[in-house]
Amino acid sequence: MKKMKNINLLMSFVIAIFLISCSESNEKKEVNANETTKSETIQDENKIENKVENTEPLVIVVKDLKNGDVLLGNTVVDLDYVNDGKFTLGLDGELTLNGKLTMNQENGEIMFFPKKEDKKAIFKVKDQEYSLFLWTGMRNKKEFLAAISPEQIKAIESFEDIPTTIVIKNYKIFVSTEDFYIGADADFIRFE
Repeated sequence: MKKMKNINLLMSFVIAIFLISCSESNEKKEVNANETTKSETIQDENKIENKVENTEPLVIVVKDLKNGDVLLGNTVVDLDYVNDGKFTLGLDGELTLNGKLTMNQENGEIMFFPKKEDKKAIFKVKDQEYSLFLWTGMRNKKEFLAAISPEQIKAIESFEDIPTTIVIKNYKIFVSTEDFYIGADADFIRFE
């Protein structure tokens, strides 16, 4: 009788383990199915994005530029090329960029930061690609700040980003990888 109880107990234990393992297997299949669906969705979204934004960014070879050249519909000005890691490049004309208003934590200024996806042009420094359009401070700060609502300024000061489209002119980029500095400034025209 005791032997029979042990066999029944053992059988119950084996059945319980079997049921638990089946349950975990089904959960894993559900997780894998969900991961596959998410992966396919991301791939589908990327295909859509690639179809919508079917243009490759312009790759700029800074050493080949000269003042007076036209780049993205703007005239190259104030070009001071030392090497691929140290140069200044200005664009005379208007540019419309998508991005966000954000707080520069180093100096406390409100700046414009372009979307990473909105790479209209890139340049290379020591095998690394950088967007031509970077953190951008505005030279005409008074006009720039006057165009931002008090609510938006308060949000930015609380380190919230404000999505925006901005029109600027006289964009200038400063690159010095030796000094670990890459930045830009421009004249603010308006928000769209």
